[in-house]
Amino acid sequence: MHRLHITLRWLALCVSSTLFSGFLPGKIAHRPGKAGGTAGALVALGLQCALLDASWAIPAAITVGSFLVGVLAVGPAERFMVARWGPRKRHTGETVTSDFNETNIDEFHGQFLAGLPVWLVDAPPGHRVTALLIAFVVFRIFDTTKIWPVRQVETRFKGTAFGVMIDDTVAALPGALAAILILLIALR
Repeated sequence: MHRLHITLRWLALCVSSTLFSGFLPGKIAHRPGKAGGTAGALVALGLQCALLDASWAIPAAITVGSFLVGVLAVGPAERFMVARWGPRKRHTGETVTSDFNETNIDEFHGQFLAGLPVWLVDAPPGHRVTALLIAFVVFRIFDTTKIWPVRQVETRFKGTAFGVMIDDTVAALPGALAAILILLIALR
């Protein structure tokens, strides 16, 4: 039973860090942090590009599934990280016991949601890739700056696995809108 428990903890960590991509080192714009969130969103973007010819049902299932699996995995994974490595520092320097830099399933989910409109509009592949890139940029801006209403949602559910996931869901909505607008403008 002990071995199974440890295996499940590592599995939760693998999921919550999007195949451990959240542990990739690096700094962006000379700010402390590991760019874990960007890594998770880039994993999603790469998968989205690979799925451009797929039915809309596949990215929709990944979007919903990543939210549900994220809510289930984040809590156990972050408790495991605290037990194994102690409280973590965020890119802001704040010591936290939740929503670590390494936890990036929320950004994976957010990018999939932001890019979902690409499968709902019949457009050439080049336009669809451009829309995915714009959705990525807009989503990351809203996610990193916590522009209203993202900050309010994050504050309301702070310290919960649902909170880790839902603020990125809200941050993804402007990215999805940008993707739709770009596709509609390109198709005029």
